Amino acid sequence: MQNEIFKKEYDGESLYDIQRDVHEAFDSRFNPLAEQIPQDEFGFQEGTFTVTITWSPDETS
Repeated sequence: MQNEIFKKEYDGESLYDIQRDVHEAFDSRFNPLAEQIPQDEFGFQEGTFTVTITWSPDETS
């Protein structure tokens, strides 16, 4: 089972917000889906997280 908890597109300027956004994706106060991730006895999330960053050129008009 896979569970997408965060997906967002960024431009060159908003890319600087990515650290905050990923942090908030794992905080159940901002993202209720974070509560579905099991944790070990130390509070670390279990499972594997996949991070992919893809650049695409802007569409020309």
